[in-house]
Amino acid sequence: MRATIGAWKRFEETTGKKLSQLNSNPGEPDVQGFCELAFHFVVAGCKRNGTEFKMSVDEFLDSIEISDMENVALGVANLLDANNQKKHPTKTR
Repeated sequence: MRATIGAWKRFEETTGKKLSQLNSNPGEPDVQGFCELAFHFVVAGCKRNGTEFKMSVDEFLDSIEISDMENVALGVANLLDANNQKKHPTKTR
């Protein structure tokens, strides 16, 4: 998975959901939304690696078992958190 701005954009365009809405209810994250976001992150990762990804979003969601949904949501949340915690270079003069 690769968390990119393009994947974020495609997620919001295709679902009509804002990324900020996925975890807006403490204790009740939008697990389906996280799974849909994971799809777009997988597509972005495959594109970066030059790997063809042929699944549709529905095929991808069908491959996730109910018992896996929480782990997928946590994986996406951790990926987003890791990207937010990356150190940004400071300008030197």
